[in-house]
Amino acid sequence: MKVLSGLCALMVCCASVNAGELDLSFNSDAVRVFYVHDFVNSDLSGDLGLVTNSDRGNVVNVSVFLKGLASDGVNPLQAGLG
Repeated sequence: MKVLSGLCALMVCCASVNAGELDLSFNSDAVRVFYVHDFVNSDLSGDLGLVTNSDRGNVVNVSVFLKGLASDGVNPLQAGLG
């Protein structure tokens, strides 16, 4: 519960932050925060995530993802490497 209170306080303080995607999930014993940002003038995306569980501990993830069109046409295939 202390973690959830801290995350809520952090969200209130950072109200002016521009986020590409922000996902907040929580239940009685776990909290998940996930942020995705698309870099301007680039095909790169980055994400940062935190999962905390009162029984099993914390997990932090960071990744960078490069995406682009793998084919031409009306319905091109989009591929990614991350």
